[in-house]
Parts: sequence; structure tokens; C-alpha cells
Amino acid sequence: MQNNQGFGEEISRHIARLTTEKVTAVGLRNAKLNRPHYRKTIYDLPQPKRSQNGSALVVVGGPSLHLKNSAARIVGGAFQGDIITADGSFGYCLRNGLIPQYLVCLDPNPYRIVRWFGDPELAARPPDDYFQRQEFDPEFGKTKPEEIEHNRRLTKLVNRYGPQVKAILCTSIDPTVTKRCLESGMDIYWWNQFYDEPSDPAQTITRDLVKLTGGIPCMSAGGNVGTAAYVFSWAVLGHKHVGLAGFDLGYAPGTDYLKFGQNGG
Repeated sequence: MQNNQGFGEEISRHIARLTTEKVTAVGLRNAKLNRPHYRKTIYDLPQPKRSQNGSALVVVGGPSLHLKNSAARIVGGAFQGDIITADGSFGYCLRNGLIPQYLVCLDPNPYRIVRWFGDPELAARPPDDYFQRQEFDPEFGKTKPEEIEHNRRLTKLVNRYGPQVKAILCTSIDPTVTKRCLESGMDIYWWNQFYDEPSDPAQTITRDLVKLTGGIPCMSAGGNVGTAAYVFSWAVLGHKHVGLAGFDLGYAPGTDYLKFGQNGG
């Protein structure tokens, strides 16, 4: 039993290392490709409009958003603070009349992330049934025709509200996302994520990245776009009270076992 446990731990460490290496390589490549678009950073953000108690709401794409109808409750409550959304919940918010001031994006995937904004080039993308399986936003549809129709509506919606949104983009994002944010009229502010292992002072990937990007500041992302949006809300915007919506730490009762995995991923 001990040998089996040790073997499992070794496999886990190996998978984690390979994942890190792959994500780092893709992120650094994207940082180079995005260089022509670096104009402003999170240091250049104007002071946010403050609510009386310095509050903000961070909305990410957990299935609880749809189970609890969170957007309607927020809109109905006339919340006066800033709304920060992750990419996967952006369309959900717009569709339900909740227009965020800030959108945070981090993932380097070349074809999937742009779908959260409506992809005008969807017909030319490689086949991918991810959005028919995922639970972040069930409105994407379960068939190809439903996907195409949803993509058309979402593209139009993002184009309508894009000029009202500040896009907080990590340099690691794929250029397809950069292009989509620009063409929809979003105001873009850049940041770098940390790539080095904190316990290893010999690693210099992050330092080299800052030089590569002309001094774009770093922000601790916490490993995913949801935690990055949360960190951004208080570390950059300075909000003292931050509410969270869609941060699901487990599966809701009654979830089909076949859907277990990273929310359909």
C-alpha cells in the first residue's frame, strides 16, 4: 500500500511539473505576441468609483450563478460598488443586465477563451465539444446549431457593451482574445503573472518576463482567473469589502456523476 501511495504521489508531481512547463511556455509565447498592444498597465487604472463602504463584487463562472439566479439578485439589490467579472461569467452578466466595470482574463488557451466574448471566427476553429459539456454557462447550447446561434448573440452583446468595460488582461492570454477585446472597444490594462517557484530564488522567468514586456507589473493570480479577479479587487482597486459570487468549492446536490471533473472540462 505504501509503495502504491508513493507511486501515486510521484505521478502527481510529474503531472504538475509537465503542466507548469506547458503553461509557462505558452504564456511566455503569448506575452511576446501581445507586445504590439501594450499601451497601459494596471498601474494606469483611474481611481475606481467607491461605494460608501468601499465594497465590490467579484463574479466568476461557477454553476451556482445559474442555480441561485445571482445576477438578478445583484441587479435587484441596486448594488453601488464595482463589479469585477471573470471571462467565463462575462456573457452571463451581460445577458442578465449586470454590466461589470472590470473583466479579468488570464488563461492562455488559443481557442476556448475567446468564446466567452463571442468568436467572430468560430466557423474556422478546430472541432471542440467543450462548450457543449461545460457547466459555467449552459446557455452555450448542447448542439452545434445552438452553439452557433448563441455565439452570434453573444458577439453582438459584447460589441454593444465592450466600450463600457475595462479589460484587465494578463500578458499570457492568446492573441485571439486580445484581438476580440480590441474590436469590441474594451479599454485594456495589462499585467504579468508570476511563473517562478517562490522557494527557488535561482528562477528568473518572471524577472525576464517583466523585461520582455517593458516593465508591466506583476500580480499574484492564485492559480486561476477567479482568484486573480479577487486579488485584483483589493490589491489593485483597493476595495475593503469584497463579495464573491460563483466561487463553487464543490458540486451542487443532484449533479450528474458523469459531469464530475472541472465543471465539465
